[in-house]
Amino acid sequence: MSSSPNLISGPFHDGLVLVFAVSAALGVIAAIVSALGHRGRTGPMPVRSHGPHAYAFQLFALDQAPGLPASFTLDDVIAAIKGHAIGRARLDGTYEIR
Repeated sequence: MSSSPNLISGPFHDGLVLVFAVSAALGVIAAIVSALGHRGRTGPMPVRSHGPHAYAFQLFALDQAPGLPASFTLDDVIAAIKGHAIGRARLDGTYEIR
């Protein structure tokens, strides 16, 4: 009798499940909003009939809150988490519009 090890468990596992579920939901909402003709940030939107496109979602566990302002850039995020990441999870996936 063999069992699979729990590589990620506890609050970190619960956080991963929540973050990936929210990411998926936001991607669907963004696609709907984009389809309705609104401008702004949208989720993955590969070129129709262009084949699958790869996407990577990352979640970082930090030893302190990043303290980012309400409006920030990617460079701000990188600077805020530098030296504070104690764990990382990554979800790779593909998406295609036929």
